[in-house]
Amino acid sequence: MTFHLQDNGSIAWLPPSPSPATPTIDITSSNIRQGTQFRVYFKWSVPLVGVLLQSLLRGKERALQTDGAFKAAAWNDALNDVLGAGGEGCTIKSVKNKYQEQRRIWKEWLLHLNVSGWG
Repeated sequence: MTFHLQDNGSIAWLPPSPSPATPTIDITSSNIRQGTQFRVYFKWSVPLVGVLLQSLLRGKERALQTDGAFKAAAWNDALNDVLGAGGEGCTIKSVKNKYQEQRRIWKEWLLHLNVSGWG
């Protein structure tokens, strides 16, 4: 609250002046470590994962994979396919991370092939 002494000797109350709306930014130690203020997450759906894997299979058929690693052209094609299927906000990094995650899961399932009762 702000009070103001008027010329006639009376005291008048002045409402606080409206300040421009400024967004508050939560800067925590984890955000500082990342080098950015906000982490952007891309939410994968099952159809988008299918688009990604199909695109990488096509890249493998076109010889865009050498020694187990995909060439940059394969990653760019996969990203473009995911973006074309509605994956707005997806990046090359999220495409590579999702591929690595799917690859890890596949390797874990392969361990179960020779287990009795699993197939």
